[in-house]
Amino acid sequence: MTWVQRNIGGIIIGAYANRQPGYADEQLSEDDPEVIAFQHPEATPAELANLARIEEFIDDAGVIDLLQRARTATAAQIDTWLLNNVTNLAQARTILGIVIKLLVSRRVL
Repeated sequence: MTWVQRNIGGIIIGAYANRQPGYADEQLSEDDPEVIAFQHPEATPAELANLARIEEFIDDAGVIDLLQRARTATAAQIDTWLLNNVTNLAQARTILGIVIKLLVSRRVL
């Protein structure tokens, strides 16, 4: 869970691991679309929509193994692995690449 701070317009302007009394009193799930959008402002709306659709796969044992191996990989190494190992549709490559890069950048791994 993430504690968020909002501006007067209701937009998230801060996200914290712990409650910040007086300014970050609202708790949201880490996979809440608003939290993801705040933590990854560079992500396009399409990328954010893809993230929401694939959250259910995070607990899959094969994905967890892949994510563990990706922990120390660079973005270029991840791209190379995807190009060499994923033979499904191009969209599968795109979605998986987005997920791994965002999880690594969020230090979930």
